[in-house]
Amino acid sequence: MDRNWILCVGETTNARLSVYELQGKQLLLQSEQTDYGAQVFVANYDSGSVSVIDLFQDGRLSSTHTIAFRREGVGKVAARQEKSHAHQVIPSPDSKHVYVCDLGCDAIHVLSVGQTAQYALHRSSITVPAGSGPRHLVFHQNRAFVTMELSCEVQAFRWDGVSLFAQGEPVRLSPPGRHLETLAEVALSPDGQFLYVSCRGDPHEDAIALLRVCHGELGKVEYFPSGGCVPRHFSLSPDGKWLAVANQGSGSLVLLERDEKTGRLNIVSTHRSTLINYAGFH
Repeated sequence: MDRNWILCVGETTNARLSVYELQGKQLLLQSEQTDYGAQVFVANYDSGSVSVIDLFQDGRLSSTHTIAFRREGVGKVAARQEKSHAHQVIPSPDSKHVYVCDLGCDAIHVLSVGQTAQYALHRSSITVPAGSGPRHLVFHQNRAFVTMELSCEVQAFRWDGVSLFAQGEPVRLSPPGRHLETLAEVALSPDGQFLYVSCRGDPHEDAIALLRVCHGELGKVEYFPSGGCVPRHFSLSPDGKWLAVANQGSGSLVLLERDEKTGRLNIVSTHRSTLINYAGFH
């Protein structure tokens, strides 16, 4: 949400993007786009592509410029890597480039940002070990941290303004006494000292991993209950005092209090919902 504009994406095969204007307590549909002011980048998981759209000051959307990615053959995890799967798109700290985590291609694509959508270009790709499945990335100064969904690892990178360079060995997560299948969300504390990652796959209760960050390197790991199953998404509050988790599998929104000195988490409340896959603060 930007001021009174709300942008919504539809998780469908035709990649629908809608713009709503908030007027009082009502949402009014202003523009809708399928298939200047600002640019919107949308990762399309099923088609393995990124849609780039100009957002005009009056809420109108331009036609879509699509950048598609391809892979040769089938990846190491055949069921998930039969083709490109663009999972996330995120701008660089200076907004000059956009980075795409491609779970299917085991790659992080670098896109250059142009004055309008049609000038966005696929500049290069950073490859990661086969079967890793990069899902989400978070930047902090000249560092980036990526969750590898399929290999259940977290990798630190150095960012030089364009490319990413792996720093040290990836850290494999393994919550004690819990079954782990995949990783999901990643977030960094406001001071850049603690990295949080959601772990998925336990039939009873999943975990949030806490990794210490020192000089851009990943250190000690601790685990805390997510308060439910399949924590697909979570968010830190802007002040870093709270963490909200969307446990998709158990249909629960869980609020955890965060110790700012140690980074440790403690569940304070749980709210039930029939369908939840996102948790945020506003």
